[in-house]
Amino acid sequence: MISLVANQELHKLDSTRLQTLFHLLDINLPPNTPGFLDTDNVSHNFYDFFFDILLDKELPCAINIDWRFSPEDIFWHFEKYYADASIQYLTDEYANDEGLYNITYRHNSEEIHTTVSEDHPSQLVTELVSLLPDREVIEIDFLEDSYSWLIIPKGFDVAVFCDVTGLEYKETQEKLNVAPKFFTEGYKQIEKIFFTPTIFYVDDTKNIYHMPNQFWSGRILPGQTVREGIALELQETLQYEGRFDYQYEDFIGVDQDRKGRNVNKYHLSIFLYDRSFKSKMAGEADIHLVKLPNAATSTE
Repeated sequence: MISLVANQELHKLDSTRLQTLFHLLDINLPPNTPGFLDTDNVSHNFYDFFFDILLDKELPCAINIDWRFSPEDIFWHFEKYYADASIQYLTDEYANDEGLYNITYRHNSEEIHTTVSEDHPSQLVTELVSLLPDREVIEIDFLEDSYSWLIIPKGFDVAVFCDVTGLEYKETQEKLNVAPKFFTEGYKQIEKIFFTPTIFYVDDTKNIYHMPNQFWSGRILPGQTVREGIALELQETLQYEGRFDYQYEDFIGVDQDRKGRNVNKYHLSIFLYDRSFKSKMAGEADIHLVKLPNAATSTE
């Protein structure tokens, strides 16, 4: 998932920027916004647009929840605005000692079980957005005690969006989570672990592109190093055998394997450096590359 943050003063919106936002978000019939740009001595920016237009006008592309959320808060949005996706919340249980939600929901006729950390609701939003046709998601950090997301059309131009709003790319290096010992290069795993990657492609000029439609999970087996496990998963899912780097992001929670055993699951960023990937999951033509503005990886 791409994360953007309001690190600086956001740009003032004028009529041109307002129309650009509607176009980027694929809102073909924008709501009436009388007074939004006409208020005397008041400058409106993307923060105002997000809360006063997208949320207040109940446009389906914006989600905001309090930091003391429950999974049902997130499902409410999808059930109300994306009923055609047939997503139905069933139940959740909170494991207080681990800070995890064990969630059950239904998609079409399939009952799905997932585990989400109370500190990482973006994983659940990403999972649910992956069930929507032609939609992706961006996390927006307004530096407040709440979580905000934009559900965007595939092919969304992040660079133009940042130029219009003043939002900045939130570098993954800023995260303070410390990688467990078994993510050290060359360390042979003792127990099986799962991982969910965020995939990036880095070209020869150090430009970074996100692959937002590559949402899948992999495993690393006992006796493998993390790099060996990732390499096999990349070969299977993207037919990729080229150079790559990985970066630990955070602990997601506990998931169950096919035998019902609890397995720890982690979030990784994976950087590919060769343009040889072909998706078995979506087909080569369906891999989307979204260029990230002002982004640089620390893996080089």
